[in-house]
Amino acid sequence: MIASGSWNNTVRLWDTATGKRKKTFRGHTSTVSSVLFSPDDKLLASESIDKTNKLTIKLWNVKSGTTKQTLSGHSARYLDRDMQFSPNGKTLASANTDGTIQLWDVATGRIRKTLTGHTGIGHFKIIEDISFSPDGKTLASGGWGNTVRVWDVDSGELRHAMEGHTGIVTSVTFSPDGKTLLTGGTDTTFRLWDPDTGEHKRTLNGHTASVNIVTFSPDGKTLATGSQDGTALLWDFASIADAVKVRNKQLNTTQ
Repeated sequence: MIASGSWNNTVRLWDTATGKRKKTFRGHTSTVSSVLFSPDDKLLASESIDKTNKLTIKLWNVKSGTTKQTLSGHSARYLDRDMQFSPNGKTLASANTDGTIQLWDVATGRIRKTLTGHTGIGHFKIIEDISFSPDGKTLASGGWGNTVRVWDVDSGELRHAMEGHTGIVTSVTFSPDGKTLLTGGTDTTFRLWDPDTGEHKRTLNGHTASVNIVTFSPDGKTLATGSQDGTALLWDFASIADAVKVRNKQLNTTQ
């Protein structure tokens, strides 16, 4: 199935085999800007700025088409930048232009934690991207303050604020084993970090414009980066990791 959100305020489900519309969900009162399936595909999250001029996220039962929860808590009158389900589907994280990330209890619709601390440009504290670690215990975020932040999901506490990018952090993602955090930015670089210690592992170049998206292959052996320069590049993660080990060994022997 494919889900889509539209300017006509609806959410629609489509059959990938036939291309035909299966269901239409109605309930938003303004443009639906984003949709996201839960890990078990039983729920669908959709977001919009409704009549209250505040961000509203709806959780839909995919099978019945009914609204399970309506989430409203962000104060900014701008569309949410990103939302992600935790790997077990019990928590939904939503990031906004007000510099906050809210962690929602999917079962009750209540806010578990509100994460604050991102900075930005003027009044805009835009968070561009968020990502859960594979075990769901850690959340990474990046945005206009040029920092990468790593949060403890249970406590809501900030573990690390990692500096290095000289422009907006556009994309963050964990490796499949959770041991590496990959980030991209408008400074044309992408970077590797240790999410446990906050240590910067390596900076890589290859694009001539903003790196807008970064990701790992499911087996963790390949990195993919996409840029505003119109290219997508594939990288051998094993060779990059080996280079990091060699560099660290050289540093240790010279200290």
